[in-house]
Amino acid sequence: MTDTQTGAALLRNILIDPADDAARLVYADWLTENGEPGRAEYVRWQVGIVQGGGNCVSHVGSESPTRRLYRPWMLAELDALPLTDPWEAEYRRGFIEVLHCTCAEFVAHAADLFACQPITGVRLVDKAAAETDGKWGLYRSPQKPNAYQALAGHVLPSDVWELLERAPDTTFRSWKFFESRELASGALSAACVRLGRRRAGLPADAAAA
Repeated sequence: MTDTQTGAALLRNILIDPADDAARLVYADWLTENGEPGRAEYVRWQVGIVQGGGNCVSHVGSESPTRRLYRPWMLAELDALPLTDPWEAEYRRGFIEVLHCTCAEFVAHAADLFACQPITGVRLVDKAAAETDGKWGLYRSPQKPNAYQALAGHVLPSDVWELLERAPDTTFRSWKFFESRELASGALSAACVRLGRRRAGLPADAAAA
Protein backbone atom coordinates (compact mmCIF):
# COMPACT_ATOMS: atom_id res chain seq x y z
CA MET A 1 0.00 0.00 0.00
CA THR A 2 1.41 3.42 -0.94
CA ASP A 3 1.61 6.33 1.52
CA THR A 4 -1.30 8.00 -0.29
CA GLN A 5 -3.41 4.85 -0.02
CA THR A 6 -2.54 4.53 3.65
CA GLY A 7 -3.55 8.13 4.31
CA ALA A 8 -6.84 7.64 2.47
CA ALA A 9 -7.57 4.49 4.48
CA LEU A 10 -6.82 6.24 7.78
CA LEU A 11 -9.05 9.18 6.83
CA ARG A 12 -11.78 6.72 5.86
CA ASN A 13 -11.64 5.27 9.39
CA ILE A 14 -12.39 8.75 10.76
CA LEU A 15 -15.27 9.23 8.33
CA ILE A 16 -16.77 5.87 9.28
CA ASP A 17 -16.70 6.64 13.00
CA PRO A 18 -16.39 10.38 13.71
CA ALA A 19 -16.57 9.76 17.47
CA ASP A 20 -13.34 7.73 17.52
CA ASP A 21 -10.57 10.08 18.64
CA ALA A 22 -8.01 7.28 18.45
CA ALA A 23 -8.49 7.15 14.67
CA ARG A 24 -7.85 10.90 14.50
CA LEU A 25 -4.61 10.59 16.46
CA VAL A 26 -3.41 7.71 14.27
CA TYR A 27 -4.08 9.90 11.24
CA ALA A 28 -2.17 12.74 12.90
CA ASP A 29 0.85 10.44 13.26
CA TRP A 30 0.62 9.61 9.56
CA LEU A 31 0.45 13.33 8.72
CA THR A 32 3.62 13.96 10.74
CA GLU A 33 5.43 11.12 9.00
CA ASN A 34 4.35 12.45 5.60
CA GLY A 35 5.46 16.07 5.85
CA GLU A 36 2.39 17.77 7.35
CA PRO A 37 3.39 18.43 10.97
CA GLY A 38 1.27 21.60 11.22
CA ARG A 39 -1.89 19.78 10.18
CA ALA A 40 -1.05 16.94 12.57
CA GLU A 41 -0.46 19.29 15.50
CA TYR A 42 -3.83 20.97 14.93
CA VAL A 43 -5.60 17.59 15.17
CA ARG A 44 -3.73 16.68 18.36
CA TRP A 45 -4.33 20.13 19.88
CA GLN A 46 -8.13 20.12 19.37
CA VAL A 47 -8.52 16.46 20.34
CA GLY A 48 -6.43 17.03 23.47
CA ILE A 49 -8.60 19.92 24.63
CA VAL A 50 -11.80 17.90 24.16
CA GLN A 51 -10.34 14.85 25.92
CA GLY A 52 -9.39 17.14 28.80
CA GLY A 53 -13.01 18.18 29.20
CA GLY A 54 -12.81 21.44 27.26
CA ASN A 55 -14.47 22.68 24.11
CA CYS A 56 -12.42 23.93 21.19
CA VAL A 57 -14.15 25.25 18.06
CA SER A 58 -12.60 27.12 15.14
CA HIS A 59 -15.15 29.01 13.04
CA VAL A 60 -14.17 29.44 9.40
CA GLY A 61 -15.98 30.64 6.30
CA SER A 62 -15.75 31.53 2.65
CA GLU A 63 -16.27 35.22 3.41
CA SER A 64 -14.61 35.49 6.82
CA PRO A 65 -12.68 38.76 7.33
CA THR A 66 -9.92 36.74 9.00
CA ARG A 67 -9.55 34.28 6.12
CA ARG A 68 -6.09 35.65 5.29
CA LEU A 69 -4.93 34.45 8.74
CA TYR A 70 -5.93 30.83 8.17
CA ARG A 71 -3.17 28.26 8.20
CA PRO A 72 -1.98 27.28 4.68
CA TRP A 73 -3.17 23.69 5.06
CA MET A 74 -6.60 24.94 6.19
CA LEU A 75 -6.92 27.27 3.20
CA ALA A 76 -6.05 24.41 0.85
CA GLU A 77 -8.56 22.13 2.59
CA LEU A 78 -11.35 24.71 2.50
CA ASP A 79 -10.66 25.74 -1.09
CA ALA A 80 -11.08 22.09 -2.09
CA LEU A 81 -14.68 22.03 -0.82
CA PRO A 82 -17.09 21.94 -3.80
CA LEU A 83 -19.09 24.99 -2.64
CA THR A 84 -19.60 28.29 -4.43
CA ASP A 85 -22.32 30.03 -2.39
CA PRO A 86 -21.22 31.65 0.90
CA TRP A 87 -20.72 29.01 3.61
CA GLU A 88 -19.34 28.58 7.11
CA ALA A 89 -17.91 25.63 8.99
CA GLU A 90 -16.88 24.65 12.51
CA TYR A 91 -13.66 22.73 13.09
CA ARG A 92 -13.73 20.45 16.12
CA ARG A 93 -11.22 17.74 17.00
CA GLY A 94 -9.16 18.64 13.95
CA PHE A 95 -11.77 18.43 11.20
CA ILE A 96 -14.98 20.06 9.98
CA GLU A 97 -17.77 18.86 12.24
CA VAL A 98 -20.60 21.27 11.41
CA LEU A 99 -21.25 22.78 7.99
CA HIS A 100 -23.47 25.81 7.26
CA CYS A 101 -24.48 26.12 3.59
CA THR A 102 -27.44 26.48 1.24
CA CYS A 103 -29.80 23.58 0.69
CA ALA A 104 -29.16 23.39 -3.06
CA GLU A 105 -25.40 23.22 -2.63
CA PHE A 106 -25.63 20.65 0.12
CA VAL A 107 -27.85 18.34 -1.89
CA ALA A 108 -25.68 18.75 -4.99
CA HIS A 109 -22.39 18.02 -3.18
CA ALA A 110 -23.32 15.92 -0.14
CA ALA A 111 -21.39 12.87 -1.33
CA ASP A 112 -18.15 14.80 -1.90
CA LEU A 113 -18.45 16.73 1.38
CA PHE A 114 -18.96 13.61 3.48
CA ALA A 115 -16.20 11.80 1.61
CA CYS A 116 -13.59 14.27 2.84
CA GLN A 117 -14.76 15.52 6.27
CA PRO A 118 -16.33 13.73 9.29
CA ILE A 119 -19.38 15.98 9.35
CA THR A 120 -21.92 15.32 12.10
CA GLY A 121 -24.06 18.43 11.78
CA VAL A 122 -25.49 20.43 8.87
CA ARG A 123 -27.25 23.79 9.07
CA LEU A 124 -29.09 24.77 5.91
CA VAL A 125 -28.88 28.56 5.98
CA ASP A 126 -31.87 29.07 3.69
CA LYS A 127 -34.25 26.55 5.31
CA ALA A 128 -36.11 26.57 8.64
CA ALA A 129 -39.33 25.23 10.12
CA ALA A 130 -42.50 27.32 9.85
CA GLU A 131 -44.72 27.84 12.89
CA THR A 132 -48.28 26.58 12.42
CA ASP A 133 -50.77 26.40 15.31
CA GLY A 134 -48.03 26.10 17.90
CA LYS A 135 -46.02 23.49 16.02
CA TRP A 136 -43.08 23.81 13.67
CA GLY A 137 -43.43 22.29 10.22
CA LEU A 138 -41.12 21.33 7.37
CA TYR A 139 -42.64 20.66 3.97
CA ARG A 140 -41.85 18.29 1.15
CA SER A 141 -40.98 19.87 -2.21
CA PRO A 142 -44.19 19.66 -4.29
CA GLN A 143 -44.41 18.22 -7.78
CA LYS A 144 -46.03 21.44 -9.01
CA PRO A 145 -43.33 24.15 -9.20
CA ASN A 146 -45.52 27.01 -7.95
CA ALA A 147 -47.10 25.16 -5.03
CA TYR A 148 -46.03 26.38 -1.55
CA GLN A 149 -44.18 29.28 -3.18
CA ALA A 150 -44.87 31.45 -0.14
CA LEU A 151 -43.27 28.76 2.05
CA ALA A 152 -40.09 28.38 -0.03
CA GLY A 153 -37.83 28.79 3.01
CA HIS A 154 -39.57 25.87 4.71
CA VAL A 155 -39.78 23.43 1.79
CA LEU A 156 -37.22 20.63 1.51
CA PRO A 157 -36.18 18.38 -1.37
CA SER A 158 -37.90 15.02 -1.10
CA ASP A 159 -34.67 13.11 -0.46
CA VAL A 160 -33.98 15.26 2.63
CA TRP A 161 -37.60 15.43 3.83
CA GLU A 162 -38.05 11.66 3.69
CA LEU A 163 -35.13 11.20 6.11
CA LEU A 164 -36.74 13.39 8.80
CA GLU A 165 -37.73 11.18 11.72
CA ARG A 166 -41.16 12.03 13.12
CA ALA A 167 -43.96 10.19 14.91
CA PRO A 168 -46.80 9.05 12.62
CA ASP A 169 -49.37 11.35 14.25
CA THR A 170 -47.35 14.44 13.30
CA THR A 171 -46.50 13.35 9.78
CA PHE A 172 -48.70 13.97 6.77
CA ARG A 173 -48.19 13.41 3.07
CA SER A 174 -46.29 16.66 2.57
CA TRP A 175 -45.61 18.01 6.11
CA LYS A 176 -43.80 16.93 9.24
CA PHE A 177 -44.35 18.82 12.49
CA PHE A 178 -42.24 19.28 15.61
CA GLU A 179 -42.96 20.55 19.10
CA SER A 180 -40.33 23.31 18.92
CA ARG A 181 -38.05 25.16 16.54
CA GLU A 182 -35.04 23.50 18.19
CA LEU A 183 -36.40 19.99 17.63
CA ALA A 184 -37.13 20.82 13.99
CA SER A 185 -33.61 22.20 13.49
CA GLY A 186 -32.06 19.12 15.08
CA ALA A 187 -34.17 16.77 12.98
CA LEU A 188 -33.25 18.62 9.80
CA SER A 189 -29.54 18.45 10.64
CA ALA A 190 -29.81 14.72 11.36
CA ALA A 191 -31.64 14.12 8.07
CA CYS A 192 -28.90 15.94 6.15
CA VAL A 193 -26.23 13.86 7.89
CA ARG A 194 -28.09 10.66 7.00
CA LEU A 195 -28.27 11.76 3.37
CA GLY A 196 -24.61 12.77 3.22
CA ARG A 197 -23.39 9.54 4.80
CA ARG A 198 -25.61 7.45 2.54
CA ARG A 199 -24.34 9.17 -0.59
CA ALA A 200 -20.73 8.87 0.52
CA GLY A 201 -21.16 5.13 1.16
CA LEU A 202 -20.67 5.46 4.93
CA PRO A 203 -22.49 3.55 7.69
CA ALA A 204 -25.73 5.25 8.69
CA ASP A 205 -24.89 5.71 12.38
CA ALA A 206 -22.88 8.76 13.45
CA ALA A 207 -23.09 10.92 16.54
CA ALA A 208 -25.00 14.12 15.74
CA ALA A 209 -23.68 17.60 16.44
